[in-house]
Amino acid sequence: MEVIIVFVSSFSIVFLLGFQQLNVTARRYTLAALTSIAIGVFNYILLRVIPTGDFTWMQFSSYLLGGAAGIVSAMYFHDRFFPDKS
Repeated sequence: MEVIIVFVSSFSIVFLLGFQQLNVTARRYTLAALTSIAIGVFNYILLRVIPTGDFTWMQFSSYLLGGAAGIVSAMYFHDRFFPDKS
């Protein structure tokens, strides 16, 4: 179960950080503020789960794969649902 929580948290944090960068670049103030709150939530979850468990390669791999999937998903999602205003 920890592997799933780590993957989802890592995915979410990197997704939100990428999404946040795109929001800031596009000057979307409300989305940037809401995204900051969500980043804090998933950081809190991740920081509560990882220190309590022992290191496993499965957990480490899920952390890395979650991040990679998160950034690609953020780029696709932002381009799809929030196209440039220009």
